[in-house]
Amino acid sequence: MFTGLASFTMKGVWQASLVAATTLVLALLFPLFVWLSGAFVALVFLRKGLLPGFQVILVAGISASLFTWFATGSALVVLAPALLFWAPTAVISLVLRNTVVLANSFLVAAVFGFLIVIGMFLWNSDPSSVWLQAFDEMGLVADLPAQITVDPETVESFLTEISRLMTVSLAGMIVLSALISMLLARVWQATLYNPGGFGKEFRLLHMGQVPALIAVLVAALSMAVQNDILLALFVVVLCVYLFQGLAVFHALIASRSMSNGWLFGLYILLVVLLPQMAVLLSTVGVSDTWLNWRQRFAK
Repeated sequence: MFTGLASFTMKGVWQASLVAATTLVLALLFPLFVWLSGAFVALVFLRKGLLPGFQVILVAGISASLFTWFATGSALVVLAPALLFWAPTAVISLVLRNTVVLANSFLVAAVFGFLIVIGMFLWNSDPSSVWLQAFDEMGLVADLPAQITVDPETVESFLTEISRLMTVSLAGMIVLSALISMLLARVWQATLYNPGGFGKEFRLLHMGQVPALIAVLVAALSMAVQNDILLALFVVVLCVYLFQGLAVFHALIASRSMSNGWLFGLYILLVVLLPQMAVLLSTVGVSDTWLNWRQRFAK
């Protein structure tokens, strides 16, 4: 189904804009559709370059905004996701198109995430307060105690912790979404024009020693110092390096001719135990820089 839509997307700017705008609007009902929307945009950038990709973003963004404006009275409900998720996806897709090195797009995504974290804390020294204000405007602070019959101070403490969690994870989630969209687009591109090419490319993903050293430093500092900026940077590192960990497992399973059931189980665990698996896979990805797991345990 999605390969057919990808093929339809490649027929022209208007076709790509229609698919991207539709999936973006559907993301209001089904949030994971934002990955699909970004993937269709990324596919245009990967295959056709900057100008057609920019045209798709412009046409699809305007179309989706007009639709939601007529339907809900506000265009921001799609403009915000478009800016947050399409922009980094477009940039890393262009990097991949121009360099043809998958690791480069991951490194640019990490830089993008670091810039988001720094910009977020420069814009507001306490970004969590923005989320708390939003919760207050939605009436959660006033209404929740009555609805769930708990102490108002407990609810306020809970919402404070949730707002902090959302703050430190925001940049990582943007980076993760951009990478997933770009990889989906790369899979479709390979399926349409280079069957089997993506698997070989992904299994070779390796980001080098300097980025790995930076990742180790960020992880060590975030554990040694209680600081939201460092924690947010650490989440970005996790979201980037978990893919190198996945690449290691893909390479080992392919080299040892193991059943694809192992990959199925791995991804089930990743969905069910996301935080723990993200730490595990990221650790494997970073350590692979020096221990070279793929060569060490290959058949």
